[in-house]
Amino acid sequence: MDHWKIFELYEATQIDGKRIPSITTHKSYLQKALYYFNDVENIDYNACGNNLRSALEEVLKGIIPSKFLRQEDGRPISITSQTLGTLIVKCTDFFNHLGFNVILLKKLDRYRERALNQTSHYNPKSNYFKKELQDTFEIINELKKYRFDTVVERNSFIQFSIHSDSGEEYIYTFKALDDICLYLEARINAESFYCVTDRRTYAVIGMSHNDKSDIFQPQPICKNKTLNELYEETITALEARVGAQCLREADMSTVFKNISGRSLEELKTY
Repeated sequence: MDHWKIFELYEATQIDGKRIPSITTHKSYLQKALYYFNDVENIDYNACGNNLRSALEEVLKGIIPSKFLRQEDGRPISITSQTLGTLIVKCTDFFNHLGFNVILLKKLDRYRERALNQTSHYNPKSNYFKKELQDTFEIINELKKYRFDTVVERNSFIQFSIHSDSGEEYIYTFKALDDICLYLEARINAESFYCVTDRRTYAVIGMSHNDKSDIFQPQPICKNKTLNELYEETITALEARVGAQCLREADMSTVFKNISGRSLEELKTY
């Protein structure tokens, strides 16, 4: 899409009532906001604020995972209810889940109530109004610096090995029914990480031992588990099954691997 140019076709009416086609170049909400903020002959801070609001809704929807866009009873929040205020609340929940600083979102919420409020009482030509709009553009730029990238896509296979005290190796294969994501906070010296409290659902495909494989049918489903919980519960079940103690690793990013044998740590792209 980076190399596409999009046009919009409208029907315009001339002074004499004659209808003619009107073709304009498509602009995103952010491009429109910048236009109304910077174009000397068309400055309109109210129009800028309205488009900034829509641009922020797009940005936040691109950040927040669908499982965080839910009501208290677990039902999805409808598209029409995903207003900027609601999205800021849900993004704050998501950032808290990851351990990210939420000061930027608190600042954005203050601007939402003032400069981005459609019923704002500010003088649309005031310097104070202009400053808050300018700050909002900077907030969008900062939000775009956060990284939320899928490393293992849903329905992909993951594996890990368990070693008993006697030296036996058991290799388990699972299907991750939700994405495994890598995160990076937009701050100096931040390091990418897998969130240890991320929960997802897995299907247990099978286990191999001494060159023999057991394919589980039907496939047991493990719901709402972190990687560490999945690993620990699998080891506990195996110990009960074989009557032997097993070794436990601490770092799940080196324990879990894709089907090609590359660990989550090795799959990091930044």
